[in-house]
Amino acid sequence: MCLIELMLNKIEERTRQNQFQERQREVREAEGASFYSRRIKLEIVCAEVARQLGISPGRVRRFEKGDRVRDPELLKMAYENYLCYVEQYEINICLQTEIQNLRNILSRNTIICEVNGRRWEVPIAASGHRRSVI
Repeated sequence: MCLIELMLNKIEERTRQNQFQERQREVREAEGASFYSRRIKLEIVCAEVARQLGISPGRVRRFEKGDRVRDPELLKMAYENYLCYVEQYEINICLQTEIQNLRNILSRNTIICEVNGRRWEVPIAASGHRRSVI
């Protein structure tokens, strides 16, 4: 092989490496952006995520921007678990509020039903029996 062919092969190999690195960077940026948007939607500050994961806020920001970080797969799994925990916690709070509202309704002497725009007040059976007259 002549020197020119070796140089051309080396240039071609560098081009392939650069293209691969560019694709990897785009993937990291997309993943980081999705974590960032979920965090903002849940109204969590970066420092809180860092505290919960036991890392620095700068590392969280670099991960969200798509920069290279140490142990990215481990960080991604931990971050995902934390966001899922927060989402489930908020769902649980909403369900507890709804349950309490239903308990308040049942503690009254009547149940108010609305059907086709008409309201009906249905008395609850005497104490000791939890069945209505319906």
